[in-house]
Amino acid sequence: RGADTMHCPIDGWEAAEPLSRSSWQQIWSARKVGSTEVTGMLRVVTIPAYAGEAEALRDGGFSEERIKKHIADCAERCLRDGEALMASGSRRMPEIKAVKLRRSGDGDYRLWILSTYYPTFTKYYEGKRISRGTLLSLFCDLCDAVGDYASVGMVHGAVQLENVYVDRVGSCLLGNPLFTRYYMSKFDEKLFNHDEFCVVSPDVGSVARARTFAQKLHM
Repeated sequence: RGADTMHCPIDGWEAAEPLSRSSWQQIWSARKVGSTEVTGMLRVVTIPAYAGEAEALRDGGFSEERIKKHIADCAERCLRDGEALMASGSRRMPEIKAVKLRRSGDGDYRLWILSTYYPTFTKYYEGKRISRGTLLSLFCDLCDAVGDYASVGMVHGAVQLENVYVDRVGSCLLGNPLFTRYYMSKFDEKLFNHDEFCVVSPDVGSVARARTFAQKLHM
């Protein structure tokens, strides 16, 4: 398929336009089949997230069967995280409508998460003056959102403006979390030596979050 086309496996929905891409995920606007109105947002997560992961495991002496099992287990963990988010009912996360896991022809997996469409914080306030009250509300909403993610056993791990959305009443929502169980599985299965890794905070304000993430990984 072309770079600007994407087949959606969720019944009744189709991908509309790409919004962002990285090496491990894509985000698309979405609409109901037969409609021109964009009302949804698709997040497509690639598992494994890193292209060289299978090669690294082979270099470590893992059999092809064990590598396949490891990737499949990671995919199932991410699916459970997505389903937990859908069931959470949090008002500080984008409303999730459906979650699907599909295996691709190359043996990788794709996790499809369909949520209600919201503009990003940057797009919503484009050309508008942002008051101190708005920034305070943003801070409070993000604190609540991080707490809601923790309540379902997740550390968000990517609190940045590109992952902040605004709903119809102006409240801020925090989306696109990292799937910590994917990373935890590596350590639970003793695929790597804990002593070889450390979690580093990018700034002083992220120290507490980095510490929590490290504790979940038993590092």
